[in-house]
Parts: sequence; structure tokens; C-alpha cells
Amino acid sequence: MKAFITAFVVYPYLCLTILICGLILRYIYAQDQWNSRSSQFLEARFLCVGAVIFHIGILLSLGGHIIGLVVPPQVLHAAGLSAKAHLELAGVAGMVIAPLVLLGIIILLLRRLFCAPVRMTTRCTDIIVLLLIGFNASTGLYQAYVAHFDAFTTIGPWLRDVLTFTPAPGRMVPVPFFLQLHVISGLTIFALLPFTRLVHLFSAPITYVSFPFTLYRRRWGNI
Repeated sequence: MKAFITAFVVYPYLCLTILICGLILRYIYAQDQWNSRSSQFLEARFLCVGAVIFHIGILLSLGGHIIGLVVPPQVLHAAGLSAKAHLELAGVAGMVIAPLVLLGIIILLLRRLFCAPVRMTTRCTDIIVLLLIGFNASTGLYQAYVAHFDAFTTIGPWLRDVLTFTPAPGRMVPVPFFLQLHVISGLTIFALLPFTRLVHLFSAPITYVSFPFTLYRRRWGNI
């Protein structure tokens, strides 16, 4: 029971603390490293394919998890989405999104392992994060195609309780073990964000639109 409380009460707040403090410290002391450390100049073909598939899948996944688990069901009901329709929509979405994330991760992982120039610039954290996301996507794939467990009445309330600082670990008792691992691996990914290339998730080119135009002048002769 102590391990269960640690996993679903202590660990979420530990990961949240690491995420917030890590982002602040990295922004203060390593702002020049706040980027995705792109390796496109080393190998572009597989990166373009894998990155596009992965980014589409992960953004849809984040959006789906926020709408499905964080947004209170009363809000969804007020918007005209019934509990049954919500569950059916999530099931269909999961069957599309989970394979996208997993396929993108496989392409990016194989690229890092078997492309020599990319492998030479790869850090341990790159592999760890890819494996964690791959594992998380695999459990999500199993949920979408096999288990079909109702997470909206268990994981959803648990997550909202954690975010409102009223943790209720008992809500996670009926959750299957593979989904408990899905939650734990997801929390771990968020805790690692400030220390990996995934930190660029928290970047948005808001000021880009205010940049002055770049002037290009034709070169005549040797001038």
C-alpha cells in the first residue's frame, strides 16, 4: 500500500516539482540550450518522415489527454458531448493516434541507432526518452485496441484531484496494471522534459512575427 501511495500521490508531485524547477533553472542558466538540438544536417530523409509522424501523433495525444482527463465531464456535457459519445470518440481517436506516435518513435529510434553521424551525437537521454515514449505509446495502443478500459471514471478523476491538491490514490485501485504503468511512464517523461531536447515543447515563436524583414541584396561582380 505504501508503494501504491508513493506511486500515485508522492510521485506525481515529485515529477511536477522537477518539471517546474527544471524549466526555471534551465531557462536561467542554460537558455542557449533551450532547443531541440536538431540533427537534420546529419540526416534529413528519415528525420523528416519520423518527426512529422511523431509530432502529429504526440500533439493529438496531448490534446486528447487534456480534453479527456483534465477537462471536467460537466464541461463536456455542457458542450453537448455525452459520456457514451466521449468514450466512443476517445476509442476511435486512440486507434489512430497511438499507432502514429509509435511509428514515429520507431523511425526516430532506428535513425539514432543505425545512422552513424546521428548516433555519434546522440546522448543517453535521447534514447531513454524515445524508449519511454515508445513504451507509453505501446500501452496506449493496447488500451485502444484490446483493453478498452474506462479511464474517464478512474484516471480522469484521480488526475483532476492531483491537480487540485486533493489526491485520492484509491481511484487508481481498479485501474489495470498496464494503465498504471502508462500513467507512471507519462509522469516520468514530463519530469525529464527540462533535461532533454523535448524542452522545446514549451517554446513558441510568439516574437517571430515582430522581427524586422531580412533584406537580401544582389551581389554584382566582386562587390
